[in-house]
Amino acid sequence: MVDLVPEGDGRIQQWAVAGDRILVSYIRRTAIEISIFDLEGNRTGELPIRAGETVRITGASPENDEIFLESESFYRAVAIHRYSPGEGKLVPWAKKMIPFDCAGYEHVQVRYASKDGTENPHVPAWPP
Repeated sequence: MVDLVPEGDGRIQQWAVAGDRILVSYIRRTAIEISIFDLEGNRTGELPIRAGETVRITGASPENDEIFLESESFYRAVAIHRYSPGEGKLVPWAKKMIPFDCAGYEHVQVRYASKDGTENPHVPAWPP
């Protein structure tokens, strides 16, 4: 048995093969990261993902050099992106149109350490 993708500190959420690349989606704490590997297992790059964004691999084919990703966040509607490892570009494919201007909003995650050093997420009371 041969490991193509090395073990890391994040949990593998999804993976897909597109052309001669392997894309692996990791969850590290609450963030999603997508690393790109060649077929020998060498890391060749990473997809750009905005902070607070959830990204899912929705389609790929080893015979084709493209992959489709679905993204969304607390203040951004669902969107589909096309990524081609050969081109190295993440291109918008489709997005859900909603009557909301997200420019004035952002998502912030706050963590604090307890007395024993364990990190905990801050959950604000709702309603404020």
